[in-house]
Amino acid sequence: MNVPHPVRFALHKLIVAGEREGAFQSKYGKDLMQAGLLLSVLRDQRPREVKDAWADLIGRGQGWSSRALRGLCALEKRFSSAGIGDWLTVP
Repeated sequence: MNVPHPVRFALHKLIVAGEREGAFQSKYGKDLMQAGLLLSVLRDQRPREVKDAWADLIGRGQGWSSRALRGLCALEKRFSSAGIGDWLTVP
């Protein structure tokens, strides 16, 4: 069985949420919730891993960074109390 790394999975969920269209739009909220919950826990338990993975993601070019930032913006709108947007910034 292959299990994704929790940090990469959380960031993947941020990207996927913004990519949902049509019939898959109903999973948008679930993607954001999973990303928010994971990132909230990982902020306390593995902050350096998240920061490193986020910097790697943002550094992969405009396509990746724009999708990640779109997901982060959506996450902040839906779960602003988590403060993820204050923590993950563009380097």
